[in-house]
Amino acid sequence: MERPPPGCRRGSAPPPSRPPPPSSTREEAVTPFVNPGETVKKDAAVVVVRDPEAGLKPSPTPPPSEALREFDKLVERALSRERITPADQALVRRYFALLRSLTEPAPR
Repeated sequence: MERPPPGCRRGSAPPPSRPPPPSSTREEAVTPFVNPGETVKKDAAVVVVRDPEAGLKPSPTPPPSEALREFDKLVERALSRERITPADQALVRRYFALLRSLTEPAPR
């Protein structure tokens, strides 16, 4: 015996089906981008596995003074690599010196 569709009672007519959505006024054919030639050979498969402990333990946060020391090294490398005027380089160095002084404990 055939079952009625869900939501129908026995002996009643099936619910009316919805009309299809209106079609776009602009129809286009899409040509797939295919590059003929040799296929790529892979050495190994990569499998992504979810870490069950991800997000449970927050990463250790270094003290601000230590983080700024590490950041100073990065800033110095960036200043030497980029084309920054000497006046702007001095401004950046003063900015980080001020930040460092704000994070250091006050003298007693």
